[in-house]
Amino acid sequence: MVTQMKGDVLALLDSENDGVRTHAIKFTESLIITLSPRTSDSDVPKRQEGDISLDKVPRDHSYIRYSALCEEGKAALEKLLKFMVHPAISSINLTTTLGSLATIARQRPMFMSEVVQAYETLHANLPPTLAKSQVSSVRKNLKLHLVAVLKHPCSLEFQGQISTLLLDLGMAQSEITRSTPAPREQRKRPRHDEYTEGKKVKMGE
Repeated sequence: MVTQMKGDVLALLDSENDGVRTHAIKFTESLIITLSPRTSDSDVPKRQEGDISLDKVPRDHSYIRYSALCEEGKAALEKLLKFMVHPAISSINLTTTLGSLATIARQRPMFMSEVVQAYETLHANLPPTLAKSQVSSVRKNLKLHLVAVLKHPCSLEFQGQISTLLLDLGMAQSEITRSTPAPREQRKRPRHDEYTEGKKVKMGE
């Protein structure tokens, strides 16, 4: 029953109602975070300290298949990435997705590469259906969430890409430098065998 409910909510990403899609985006965000392991580098909001995540599941559990849950989490991320690059996505849904991806990158740094790539793709190909005022709002939100990702200690590998995007979005180099973690705080993204082995999450065409 729970599996069916999960599938039903994910399917609501294709709903014709903006509000319903917004709730489906937030559900997908939570699902991805739950079906992936929390690491020492994960940003954990205080209200979520007790939340369940995949690292709490023993790999040799008698009936919960760790690897299968990993794949479900990656599939949900892939679905969210494809949703964001849909040419007819609404401004409010796009803004919500930008925020969800930043949250995922900070709480699950093993997905930071996919998130930064998604931001690059969006910046180069904003949906043609957006009005001029909506384009301005989306760019403002993109800049906000790029800064949030940049401030994470695991952004080391992506600082060049993020800095280029922020400069294109009108942010001064001095501001970017202030938002960049000090070298002693920088760490490479955690490597997790269930995510570095097997199929890599890819954005849809």
